[in-house]
Amino acid sequence: MDRRGECTFQATTTIGVGTNVLYVRSTPGDYIGEGKTRMLYGANGFAFTWTRNFYNGLFFSIQGAGDSWNVNFAAGGNHRLGAALAPGAYENAMYSPPQAGRPVLGVDGGDRGCQSTGASTCSRSSTAPAAR
Repeated sequence: MDRRGECTFQATTTIGVGTNVLYVRSTPGDYIGEGKTRMLYGANGFAFTWTRNFYNGLFFSIQGAGDSWNVNFAAGGNHRLGAALAPGAYENAMYSPPQAGRPVLGVDGGDRGCQSTGASTCSRSSTAPAAR
C-alpha cells in the first residue's frame, strides 16, 4: 500500500493501467447490487477517495452519476491496530467491526448495506512512496 492508499485488487475487465475501478457483478435477487453489473471509474463520471480506516485498512468512497458506493477493507489482527494489508487472500472476512482477528470486507451502495461474510484478494500492495 502506498501513501495514496493504493492496493490493487483483481479485476476481470481491462481498463487503463493505474485507473481505480469498482466492478460489481450482482446475482439476480441480490439485495445490495440488485442483480446488476456495474463498472465505476473516472471515465464514466465516478471519483474515488480513500481514508485509512480504524483497523489499519482502507475505506474507499466512490461517488458520481447519481450513485454512491463504499468499500471497506482490512486485514485481520488486533481490532484497533490490525495487520497491514498485504498481497494475498482474505477469506472469511466480515463487515466491521472485526471479531477474533478476522479480516474486514464491507460493501454498500445505493443506500443498501450487508453484514455478511465474504472474501477478497489483494493482488499488489506497496509501502513505497508513489513515483512522481
